[in-house]
Amino acid sequence: MSDTGNPPKGWYYAEGDPENTQRYWDGQRWEGYPRPTPKGTLKKLPHVEDPALAGVYDRIAARILDLFLWVSIFSLAKIIFGVGVIDQFLYVIPIWPVPDSFSPQVLLSVALGASLIAAYEVVLLHTRQATLGKMALEIKVSTKDKKSVDYVVAMRRIALFVSIALLSVIPNKPVVVLSSLALYLLGAYSVVALFRDRRSQTAWDKLAQTVVVKR
Repeated sequence: MSDTGNPPKGWYYAEGDPENTQRYWDGQRWEGYPRPTPKGTLKKLPHVEDPALAGVYDRIAARILDLFLWVSIFSLAKIIFGVGVIDQFLYVIPIWPVPDSFSPQVLLSVALGASLIAAYEVVLLHTRQATLGKMALEIKVSTKDKKSVDYVVAMRRIALFVSIALLSVIPNKPVVVLSSLALYLLGAYSVVALFRDRRSQTAWDKLAQTVVVKR
């Protein structure tokens, strides 16, 4: 939002929408979908953002904090199955060349770690609308219609990670490599989306139809 305050209600061009369209601004945020602009009525509202959206760097910091917890969860799985943490991450995020042998203990450890991470994300998103990292940065996950996050939405939001993690433990090198590439590409897309998408929706936000907002 610019320093001049909130613009009045009305139809304006929203940055990021197709050219020659306009969207309704309710004085606080954008509503609805873009529509074609009647000839001669285009009004631009530069740099208008939803003021409730969480800051990009707050989101990145929250994810980094949660990643430390993810490592702790994988370490717990290591204790249970007696497998090194580095071995686990070679399967979740493989570094070429892919190992020639696949240890059942490693496969079970990765599956357990991914399941525990999914449980952590789903339970906290449903009950608190935020993981511990997001709580620390005072941001939360909300649906696009501003409702609380139910279990289905929370599961859709973590589904990409769980699917890729489980694919990565299949004892087949092409599958491991492809799942790893998928993880890298989704991560790169989501980082770009944080800065370029009008509502900073990452891949998992779009899948679950969620946004991350300030508390």
